[in-house]
Formats: sequence, structure tokens, C-alpha cells
Amino acid sequence: MHSNFGPGLQNALHLIITIVFILTTCLVIIVIYLIINKSGPIKKYRYYMLQNVICCFIFLCAEFITNPVFLFPSFCMVFEPIIPLPAIFNIGGIYVFTILIINMNVSVGFSLFYRYSQVSI
Repeated sequence: MHSNFGPGLQNALHLIITIVFILTTCLVIIVIYLIINKSGPIKKYRYYMLQNVICCFIFLCAEFITNPVFLFPSFCMVFEPIIPLPAIFNIGGIYVFTILIINMNVSVGFSLFYRYSQVSI
């Protein structure tokens, strides 16, 4: 990895990210089931919640696969994917990663906007 941490801390960080990804994958399945089948009273808002959960999970999958390393204090990152790929895929990965960040933030914004608009009525 290209970060400033030592190899022991990098291995521990990769192990923690892998465990969190596995646990999140298990929990996302349960959350999607609960949103679809058990959230009848919140009619339209459940679709916003479903979109939010799915967008955040897709972003987490992309983050796990690409394994970005943020280089601080400058605003840049390096991708170290699980499977080594040619440089052109890294450039495409930056675009996909950026689109997924925007998509995740927009889905959170839509769900919050809908929820607050219902409260203010």
C-alpha cells in the first residue's frame, strides 16, 4: 500500500475492512428484506430507504474491490485493486468511484428531503 502506515497496521486495516464488508453484506440482505416486506405503514418512504441502502452497499462493494488509499494531506487517492489491472482501468475506476460517491450522496439527500418534507406538512 502507498500509505504512510507500517506494514503491520496496513495488514490489520485490510483485515478489518474485509470483516466489515462480510458483516455488511449479511446485514444488507436482512435490511432489504425488512424494508420490502415489513415496512407497510411507511408507504413511499420505504423506496427512498431501499434506494439509500442499495446505493451505499454498491459504493461499499466498489470501495472493497478497488481498495483506495487516501494520501493525506493532499486530496488524492491511489487504487490498489484486489486483482491487478492495467492503468486504463484505474482511470475508469476513478470515474466510476466518483459517480458512485455522487449517487450515494444524492440518494441520502433525496431520502432526507422527502422525510423532512413529510414532517413539515
